[in-house]
Amino acid sequence: MDDMFKSALDNAAKCILADVNQSSEDLQRTDQWFEDRRGRWTGSKIIDFMSKGRGTAWGVKAKAYMLSKFMERLRGTCNTPIKSTADMRRGTELEPYSIGAFELKYPELIIEPCKFILFPNCETAGASPDGKAVNRLTRKTVAGYETKSRRDDNTYEKAFERVHEKHPEFWQLTSEMIALEVDHLYYCHYTDMHKDPFDLQVQIVELSNDHVLQLYERIEDADAILDQCFEMVGDFKGLAPHVFTERLIEVKNFIYAR
Repeated sequence: MDDMFKSALDNAAKCILADVNQSSEDLQRTDQWFEDRRGRWTGSKIIDFMSKGRGTAWGVKAKAYMLSKFMERLRGTCNTPIKSTADMRRGTELEPYSIGAFELKYPELIIEPCKFILFPNCETAGASPDGKAVNRLTRKTVAGYETKSRRDDNTYEKAFERVHEKHPEFWQLTSEMIALEVDHLYYCHYTDMHKDPFDLQVQIVELSNDHVLQLYERIEDADAILDQCFEMVGDFKGLAPHVFTERLIEVKNFIYAR
């Protein structure tokens, strides 16, 4: 049975490598993908965005993130992309196998790749889920899909931790469900070190309407702050460099005073 399962998984992964993974590369981490994210609040950084300080509405990470997005909007160009790490590359390589294992265990579903998706009724925020779970028969999107490539030495703790508000992936998963307009998401941890059923752990995460409201309120407040920052900078074309720099310093101080 193990050999049969491994053979089926290999075949499923090969199909996904040929069809889905190529589409994922076409949709994410491309020039267009970075451009779509420019100046917008994104799922991968929502945890920083939602951070609060001691006695303040905005934490240091949230303030730094606001300043970063303000500069993207002001320049009209994206921040320099971070080079992929070994773990990121491993995740990309194993993602088709994670999807293959998932589809074998949930045969009624197909995982389709996603591009950057804006939130409903919001032009300044969005997310890039690893995929969306589509009903094989109706072709209707029924859930989100996010996968992590588990390494036994450092991620068992998170793989078997119930997702809650303090979980490091909570706000990212929330943002992905908002973008996909679904009420739940399959949060998976996959490893190639062990056989079925120890290769894939799946947790179903449900959307919280209270947290959706919190996130939308945060976006509205942050956008209003950045609008004020633009007023502070004004028409900067033709300014002497030291004057322009002084205005940017004022903007940073304004944001960090929140």
